[in-house]
Amino acid sequence: MLLYEVNRNGCFLNNIIEIYNNETIDDEDKYSLEFLAVVRKAEYERFLNMYYIKEFELDIAEPRAVLREIQDTEDGIGAALKKHLEAGIKANTDKVTLHYTAAGKKTNPQGLKRTRIKRMIDATRQILQTPQRGNVEELRVKGYVEDVENIKALQPINLIADTFRTLYINLPTAIIHINLQIDDRKVEIERAYEKIKPELQRIFE
Repeated sequence: MLLYEVNRNGCFLNNIIEIYNNETIDDEDKYSLEFLAVVRKAEYERFLNMYYIKEFELDIAEPRAVLREIQDTEDGIGAALKKHLEAGIKANTDKVTLHYTAAGKKTNPQGLKRTRIKRMIDATRQILQTPQRGNVEELRVKGYVEDVENIKALQPINLIADTFRTLYINLPTAIIHINLQIDDRKVEIERAYEKIKPELQRIFE
């Protein structure tokens, strides 16, 4: 288990891998590593278990900055999202909003395409692991889930609120670089970890 603190003087885990690779001469010693946002298990499973997806909504602020961050990614997951961001930039918008809606089961019996919605969610999860994560303002899915009592109900899922993105530690004020507060940081990081440990165990068991 790696416990890592991100602060204004530090960098995200993805950047650490880039720094290591840039300093490594031998290609065999270089790493390809990706850290996706951890979505709470129950909520993500609810999305995966939706038999009918009715709505999808994604709001991204500062599309230029976000596009610069993911521009060099070569996987196909984010290709569609890049196109939407580029279209927004050409229109000189300050926020890109995607809102897909299926009119209803009678009009649209299949609902929104699951594979496309999942790819958009996965692409957004990649952004959540970059310094531009704060510009992802909304990521919601609404659809029908069949529960254990066999009752079908339209349920909303907020995939931004259901990530561990707001886990903070508290430290007494100190002048950085003079007192690194190593012991204080260790205690606070471990305390923060204990708060989410039960749920992490359920996710990765």
